[in-house]
Amino acid sequence: MRRGSSLSVPFLRRASKSDVTAPERALDSGYTLGFGARCVLLFLGVALAFAVVAPVDALFFDEPLLAERPPQGGLYFALRTALACMMALLVVGDIYRNRSEASAFETVRRGSVSGVLAASIVVILALASAALLRLDPVQFSRLAVEDSIFEWASAAALFGGSLLLLATVIKLARQPHGHRRGIFPALLLSGLLFLIAMEEISWFQRVCDLHTPVWLMEINHQDEMNLHNIVTDQVENAYYFGAFIFLVLLPFIADAAPRWRLVERFGDFVPGRFVVVVGAMATAFCYAMWNILWIQFSVFASVFILIAYAAAAVRGPTQRSRNVYWRGDRAGGDSGSRARKRIDAGPKVGGYGVQGAVDRHRASRRCGGSDLAHLAAA
Repeated sequence: MRRGSSLSVPFLRRASKSDVTAPERALDSGYTLGFGARCVLLFLGVALAFAVVAPVDALFFDEPLLAERPPQGGLYFALRTALACMMALLVVGDIYRNRSEASAFETVRRGSVSGVLAASIVVILALASAALLRLDPVQFSRLAVEDSIFEWASAAALFGGSLLLLATVIKLARQPHGHRRGIFPALLLSGLLFLIAMEEISWFQRVCDLHTPVWLMEINHQDEMNLHNIVTDQVENAYYFGAFIFLVLLPFIADAAPRWRLVERFGDFVPGRFVVVVGAMATAFCYAMWNILWIQFSVFASVFILIAYAAAAVRGPTQRSRNVYWRGDRAGGDSGSRARKRIDAGPKVGGYGVQGAVDRHRASRRCGGSDLAHLAAA
């Protein structure tokens, strides 16, 4: 490769004097580790730590890998918790410290009022639930039993999300060929939400008074007509840790990342930053799963990610990129007109400040919205 050439992949990049996020690595020659490669190495290190701790737990402390157990005390488990905390701090701190100059952390001033309101309501409900658990555990348990109002409310929310995504799929299918790129991910997410909702209510078993088949009753831990109670521990770990990945960690990485084609292509499905607040609240309800190392990691990482967003909000966007919106490279619709005016009037960062540079999703995402939500409501 020629000395003056540049790489188009996010793993290696040419160091330059304009690299303000990591000035100590901005050398006159050689290549530095790109944002994508740093993320990959960080998560490989975390996975390696998990792989080392798991056999020690099983061999010396009889600690199951996935099963629920009350939190354990003692020096060893305190050291495990400290390890999870340090790993979370390392991952979140390194990603935030090496964020791109043109990332959302550096270019976004604030979100929408609706996003703040929605996140605030969730925080209030979470605090109220914690207070109820502390003051009246019996009543808290009654509200969490099968067929309670909260179980049906969660199922209704899942059904609603599935229907909105399905409506989006129908609307996208009616668009010209070049504007249908979100059909498959939207259809996949719609089906996934529908499956989770049906599993939550056991496929209407109690509503329709259906009996569990004998063969399923023998392998189902709760004698119900569903699949997740066949392998309860595995499903619960995948569900809770997967929720942390999608609702908390993925938006954080997307907000810190430079312009990537992959993020551009599927950016409509990356949750907004106010969803991070909601997802972070959910990771805290993990008493029975606290001994599981990656659950501890998700709790600590959620706290540090919230601190990173708070620090970015207090500091505000940088002077150089204050009027630049993130990761747009295609002309968009009318909903991004005000954002395009701002980006055309502002300074250029990394070649992003071109005429018509922000599409509808990027403009709406900067305001806490989603292009899919606007499309479904159209």
